[in-house]
Amino acid sequence: HLGHLGRHLEELSALERANLFADTWALVLAGRCPLSAFLDIAAALGHDSEPTIFATVAGALGLCDRAAAEDARQPLATATRALLGPRAAALGWEPATGEGERIPNLRSVLLAALGTIGKDDSVREQAATRFDAAQRGGLPLDANLESAVLAVVADQLRPGDYDTFFSRYQSAATPQEEHRYLSALSAFPDIELAERTFELALHKIRTQDAPYLIIGLLTNRVAGAAVFERLADHWDEALERFPVNSHSRMLQGVRTMCGDTAGARRITEFVSTHPIRSGQRSVDQAIERLWINVAFVERERDGLGETLGRVAGVRGS
Repeated sequence: HLGHLGRHLEELSALERANLFADTWALVLAGRCPLSAFLDIAAALGHDSEPTIFATVAGALGLCDRAAAEDARQPLATATRALLGPRAAALGWEPATGEGERIPNLRSVLLAALGTIGKDDSVREQAATRFDAAQRGGLPLDANLESAVLAVVADQLRPGDYDTFFSRYQSAATPQEEHRYLSALSAFPDIELAERTFELALHKIRTQDAPYLIIGLLTNRVAGAAVFERLADHWDEALERFPVNSHSRMLQGVRTMCGDTAGARRITEFVSTHPIRSGQRSVDQAIERLWINVAFVERERDGLGETLGRVAGVRGS
């Protein structure tokens, strides 16, 4: 059934295609549809221009990134480039005249995933080149692409970039720029830098912004577990410092911490024994989502490299 739909995606409206991808991914998460079937229809996307569809695909690849053991990391990167690379190449980096208001968002989704999960050399090089030129006083980064560029640059862990991000946050010309650089501080895949960012959140960053920075740190695949332990150690201090209505939001990042089942148990136990005054229901929902993701990881991890390895062949057929 899905295979048939995948061969006729162009006959569906944009809304029908978006619903198809969202529903199919929901079935995968529920364990009622194989991941391979979702990837097969993703491989049939061609030159679709609906950002929400590619965002669903990028989100699925992001969860695979949590599930991937070391031997599956290269197949994951290759599959990401196969699924997203052709559309990104067709769009290019520069806006085209009359391209429509949704295309900049699509371009950002594609380049961010390609440069991080996909480890696409050309995207990583282009992001770094544009970032460096902007720091030297050249062309400023396109506001529609800035978050994607910062994510890709952070993922490369180049010496000095973290300090540059922090300096740009401090001297930002607009609230939007300030928010982008602050958020990007949480993206560096390094435990030491993440712990440094956590200390900033706890002591230096404005209290209304800091909880959102902690969300980003918790979603950091490399450093999330270490950050959670720091948060647990400083729990009372964090609750006292941050606004009450932000406590539940701060914990939303735990939804993605599904790569280690024992770690997920630790998080669940801590949250259950440290209830918060406001928003506990949304925290409970985050824990529920965490365990849905854990179940996905446990189902898919052993065969993930093989499942992803089929994608390039499907995409090229």
